[in-house]
Amino acid sequence: MAMSLAVFLLASCGKESSKEPITLFEKDIAFDAYITTLNKPMSSTTAISTGSRVSSCGPSDYGLFCAGPSFIVTETITIPSTGCQFSVRMELTECTLNGGGSYVTFKFVDWNILNGTSTPCSTYWVYLLGLPSQQFNDEVDLLEAELSELYINQFMTGYVTNNPISGNCQNTTYFHSVFFKPLCTIRCESRTESNSSYYNVVCSTDGCCVDVTHYCIKNGVVEPDGPYSQLLSECTNFIPSPCPRKGQPLSFCKTAVCLN
Repeated sequence: MAMSLAVFLLASCGKESSKEPITLFEKDIAFDAYITTLNKPMSSTTAISTGSRVSSCGPSDYGLFCAGPSFIVTETITIPSTGCQFSVRMELTECTLNGGGSYVTFKFVDWNILNGTSTPCSTYWVYLLGLPSQQFNDEVDLLEAELSELYINQFMTGYVTNNPISGNCQNTTYFHSVFFKPLCTIRCESRTESNSSYYNVVCSTDGCCVDVTHYCIKNGVVEPDGPYSQLLSECTNFIPSPCPRKGQPLSFCKTAVCLN
């Protein structure tokens, strides 16, 4: 497994796509209008599908009403401890709860490594690929959790900053992020003649955890409050062969702990 993934990483790493600075607005802007200011790339293929998740839960499970479209948005995330830059994609939708507030929902799509051949990132990958299978899966789970948290805070900070309607933290908090996480997942491997892909899929049709964070502005700085985790449903209906595309399971069906 380690050798095939190493070859795949070296063959697939690319350069970060350029993007224009976020435009500052003097008035409130709609969610979809803010998305268009980001100039984010929307790739049709991904170098590593390690983070891909078909979610077993969504906005309706949390009582949200979503009238607008969903967007696949790419953010570049840096994790200093690894020396790596990642291109992370999530599916975003703006919703409301009981007709009030701006609730931005997030679902993990996938991630790429942008500088896997450069030092010190390459050193981190050598370490990761040398781990036993179960430890490798655990480390990647931790990595994906950190990528998700950094992505959501990075996006929401820009979104709230560009919307003065958020107001002061002493007032009612207007903006919220809602991150839907399937509770039970399994990591799979899909091989071709040229590379291998690693990805997570749900292994139960139910089972849902949600992380909610509230945002407002204090002294000109966005202040996040959270995340607060909530278990929406347990895993009860397990899927016999969850890996798609003739993929092979690399782990057992794993039940996550819904806790922050």
